Amino acid sequence: MAEMIAQLRADIENRLREVERELAALEPLAAEKAKLEHVLASPPFSVEAPVKRARAKSVAKRRPRGANKAAVFEAVRNMPGASSGEIAAAAKVGKPQVHALLRAGVADAELATVDLGGGRKGYRINEQPETAFPAPKPAEPAVPEPAAAPAPEPDAG
Repeated sequence: MAEMIAQLRADIENRLREVERELAALEPLAAEKAKLEHVLASPPFSVEAPVKRARAKSVAKRRPRGANKAAVFEAVRNMPGASSGEIAAAAKVGKPQVHALLRAGVADAELATVDLGGGRKGYRINEQPETAFPAPKPAEPAVPEPAAAPAPEPDAG
């Protein structure tokens, strides 16, 4: 049994050496292939259509809940009258998210629009938001009435 295992091991080792020799002969071909691919990818040989590659997984983490809104409102506070594009650039938030946050802010009366002319809108913080249920006015402090003089006693006489 030991002889059979030794013979099998020798056969496997011989085959391994053969495979290594064949692979060594292929290394120059692999290097040449890489060079040719590089030449074809460079102008003037490059093709207009890009080669599709597997998408890299995004390593960026999501921002915490409410961070975009806070960044947008801070940008509006620092740049009153700014357009949505300017706010997006300053807040480092995507334009679709900025448009949605600005629209919601105007609907909730947290923000007000400013006409920039030419059909453009700017945004500012609404200092006095109009709400459906305005806060009641504070009650005026009660002024104590002066004490009434005692009524005169009827004269018994």
